[in-house]
Amino acid sequence: DINAGPYDDFLQTDASINRGNSGGPLFNARGEVIGVNTAIVSPTGGSIGIGFAVPSRTARNVVDQLIRTGRIERGYIGVRLQEITPSIAEALGIQGSKGALVASVEPGSPADQAGIQAGDVITRFNGKDIQSVHDLTLAAASQAPGTKTTLTRNRGGSQQEVALTIGQRDDEEQQTGAVPKSETADQRLGLSLSPIPDEARQQLGLQPDTTGVFVQEVAPNSLAAENGFQPGDVIVSANNRDVTQPSDIQEEWAKSRQQNKPILFRISRQGQSLFVAVATAKS
Repeated sequence: DINAGPYDDFLQTDASINRGNSGGPLFNARGEVIGVNTAIVSPTGGSIGIGFAVPSRTARNVVDQLIRTGRIERGYIGVRLQEITPSIAEALGIQGSKGALVASVEPGSPADQAGIQAGDVITRFNGKDIQSVHDLTLAAASQAPGTKTTLTRNRGGSQQEVALTIGQRDDEEQQTGAVPKSETADQRLGLSLSPIPDEARQQLGLQPDTTGVFVQEVAPNSLAAENGFQPGDVIVSANNRDVTQPSDIQEEWAKSRQQNKPILFRISRQGQSLFVAVATAKS
């Protein structure tokens, strides 16, 4: 994974690849084509023995689709994912950080129809272990639309296998926004909060029935700032409890501090959902 996109799955090679070689074949010792040269790491512009190639199986699949239909179809299940950090794992009460955390589920998507929910951890897909978000993204994208498959989810500490039919990916863009009014949460957390203002609903493109607590300000050098909170975020839940006013968050913060464990927030940012775990250890 060289972060060239959500579907990158490159072979690394020390074969001499230079500028202008991209698109050329990569051979193994038996003279078989095993990849298509794509990229190099080079501070000088020439080969230093670190190159990357698209595996031949990936290239073959893409070429076959282009010949057959004139376009690329990637499998889609309709979830937004994030990696599991140690803090999130602790807050969810799971061991280790393997798997992919479901941050949100698109309404009407294959995952939604299969009963997948935000907060589920997907640990297996089509019979294979999922170690990371990248694993699941590749696994789902490699399935043809209409394929019936299974995945294993961890919800509340219990594993369950779920049947699912792969859909067709239809990429779309999201929108942005933000606006104000204020109440301060626990000073150690460092958030100024309020109910969601009507102006913010319009700017953020929120539905009228969307509930949550609006982040007005984030104190510099606070726990919230260290964990990536931003003004304009909407906190949807705390410790899997839906929140509608700042006092809800204060209550969950106090409970987590009493139990000496991280508090798990689910936030909505620019139309996307993600989880953030914040340590609450007493100092």
